[in-house]
Amino acid sequence: MKLGILGKNIAHSLSPFLHNFWMQHHALRGTYELVDEDIEHIKPALEIHQGLNITSPYKEVIIPYMDTLTVLAQEIGAINTIYRLEGKLVGDNTDYFALKEMLINFPQATKAMVLGNGGAAKAAIVALKHLAIEAAVYSRQQAWENRHNHLADINVIINATPLGLSGHGSPLTALPTHQCLIIDMVYHPLETPLLKMAQASGHPIKDGLELLIRQGQHSFYRWWGMLPDYESARKFLTCK
Repeated sequence: MKLGILGKNIAHSLSPFLHNFWMQHHALRGTYELVDEDIEHIKPALEIHQGLNITSPYKEVIIPYMDTLTVLAQEIGAINTIYRLEGKLVGDNTDYFALKEMLINFPQATKAMVLGNGGAAKAAIVALKHLAIEAAVYSRQQAWENRHNHLADINVIINATPLGLSGHGSPLTALPTHQCLIIDMVYHPLETPLLKMAQASGHPIKDGLELLIRQGQHSFYRWWGMLPDYESARKFLTCK
C-alpha cells in the first residue's frame, strides 16, 4: 500500500517515521512518504496513493477533491486523513479522536480557549463540543488581542497555531493562576515555549507528539484495519 503525508514545507514531519515503524512492527507491506507539493500537484498525489494524511495548509482546501466525507469530517469542515472505499476517496478527521482521548482524562474541563482558526482548530472545536466543553476561539482574525483578558474563565488551552514551531514564539505570554490543562499541537520541539511556561507554572500538559501518535493510530486503522500501539511508538519517536 502506498501511503504518505501531504502538505507544504513539511520536512520536519515525523509521520513517515511513525507509520513505517508500525508497518515494520506488524510486517505489513507498504510505504509511507513525505508528499511536499504545491496546490496544483494535489490531484496527481491523490491518484497514486491509497491513503494520505493531510497537514497544513491543505486540511480545508483539499475537501473539493474528495468523492465523499465522513459525517464527522462534514461537521468539522476539515480533513487530515484520506482512505479509499470501493474506489472512492473518503475524507475523514482523526485529529478529532486524538483530542477527545487527550481531554477525556481531565474531567474538570468546562471551558476551553482554542488558539487558531485552521483545520486543526476546527477539529478541536468539534471535539470540545461533543464533550460538552464550552470553547472560546481566538485567532489573528478573531479577537486575538483579547485572549489574555479571559484566562481566569478557562481551564483548558489548546494551541492550534504554528507558534512555537522550531522553538520560536508562543501564543500566550501568561497563563491562568488556577490549574489548567495545556495542549500544544506543535511537536517540534517536543517542549515548546508554551509547554515550558506551563510546566514552570505547575499546569498539566499534553504535547504535540501525543496528538501526532493518537491521530496516526486512527489513520492507521482506516488503512490497515488495526489500531497500533501508542507506547512503543512514543518511545521510538522520542529518540528521533
